[in-house]
Amino acid sequence: MKRDLIMSPKRHTPYHQSRSYEVTGWLTYHGELWLSEKSKRGSGAASAFCLLGMVLAHIKWQPDAIWALIENRLAIAGHPIRFGYPTIERSFLNWTWSPDDVPSNEWLLLAESADMERIVTEYHEVGPIVP
Repeated sequence: MKRDLIMSPKRHTPYHQSRSYEVTGWLTYHGELWLSEKSKRGSGAASAFCLLGMVLAHIKWQPDAIWALIENRLAIAGHPIRFGYPTIERSFLNWTWSPDDVPSNEWLLLAESADMERIVTEYHEVGPIVP
């Protein structure tokens, strides 16, 4: 949260069926990601870097899961799939009040350890997912 900015969530916990309740252990947050307008239109570079970051985090820290938040616009454009996330939950986090640069609706992206092993194997056998 940025200093002196008011942010208020619409609810304080995820909806009851959220996969997030079942995730335990060591977690790695994917972090913030900004895409240029060219990348948002289908450049494979952003997807490759995201997947590379996930694989390196999986190798280095061996987390039980890697998670991220993404805004509507990028989620519905298919970026989470190209990034390598097999679990995608819409409306995971909603803000009643948020600054202009914070989306009011954020989706949860989740890749557990077994998912990462499968993603690496699939990438090796099939190659990258290209839009």
